[in-house]
Amino acid sequence: MGRTDSPTVTDRCLEAIFGRPAPDLLTRFATMWLGRRQGRSMPAIGDLDPLDMPWALPHIFVLARNTEGRFAFQIVGDVVATRLGGLVKSKTADMVLEPDYAQATEARWEEAAASRKIYFNGSYHHRADMWPVCSVRITMPLSSDGSTVDRLIGVAHFSELVQGADRSADIGFLRWTGIGDLPQEQPEAL
Repeated sequence: MGRTDSPTVTDRCLEAIFGRPAPDLLTRFATMWLGRRQGRSMPAIGDLDPLDMPWALPHIFVLARNTEGRFAFQIVGDVVATRLGGLVKSKTADMVLEPDYAQATEARWEEAAASRKIYFNGSYHHRADMWPVCSVRITMPLSSDGSTVDRLIGVAHFSELVQGADRSADIGFLRWTGIGDLPQEQPEAL
């Protein structure tokens, strides 16, 4: 019989993914993503039913490759769209974010897909029109075949900017977690 005070596999996965306190929106979304894997390394887009996550929809973004092979926003919640400048559906990072940050963002998207990784990050950056944005977000891979990443999905928690505040304090961070590094169920000891 297992001990009730020991962390669950989900708890251990969340610790591996976040490693620090995170907004409830992000941990709740990660918990849902973990539960939708159903024994696979990652869920498919079809495993995530919008009716199961009305709380996440305004904060969600889904990235898919466009005809040029670059990731672009496929689905964008209202909060994300507003904070990123309005209509961002079908746009790539360089169309939405200032050039240096767009390049770093696109590199993260490519790394997440190629290496089958989750990333948790926070940043203070600018949109393409130089409007400031401050957020923490989690971006997770999706796969139709259980192996090849065909989309990325995430949620973003935006903060209000405080005039004169040190924007580097506890905002700029990046944490990677490989899908294969997530804790798995262990058989019970006899």
